[in-house]
Amino acid sequence: MGRPGRPRDPDAKRRRRTTRAARLADADGPTPELLAQRRRIAGDAAVAIDFPLDVLAARHARDPVAGLPAASVQAGWRFARLAWRLSRAPVALPPLFWAERLARSSAPPSAVDDAARTEREALLHQRYRAARSALAAAGPAAVRAVDGAVVALEMPADPARLAALRLGLAALAVHFRIGRSN
Repeated sequence: MGRPGRPRDPDAKRRRRTTRAARLADADGPTPELLAQRRRIAGDAAVAIDFPLDVLAARHARDPVAGLPAASVQAGWRFARLAWRLSRAPVALPPLFWAERLARSSAPPSAVDDAARTEREALLHQRYRAARSALAAAGPAAVRAVDGAVVALEMPADPARLAALRLGLAALAVHFRIGRSN
């Protein structure tokens, strides 16, 4: 603590650190290496490269042939929410991320709500089966591509897999009625 009458320097503790690594540990946000990797893979430093739908949406903004349109991305996220609600999320990430995507209720479930929870779960299974059958109509390659990219978060490696992903997500967009005025 400083002498009486002298203002305290808020940056003094940081400057007393002897190693550069200890100073850098205090810095919040992504590292320059991570930002460079994001720019290389997605073309945008703000895009999280762990999520294929976000990467393909960013690529679509630069080149429509290389990515996915917004309706397909939205259909993919809706299908992923259904799949992840029935099972568990594929990767361990901060709870805030999943809270944004899974839209959980704020009130904790009580014993009285057990019947309502069972009914909601049955409705969720029904919606998932309907989406799954709409996806199956697009073909087995589309089912594998959507399961890989949307549910398991694997980036499509080749153009054939990307084409199958587009076909499957288009079928899901029709099923979820995304991009229609009805």
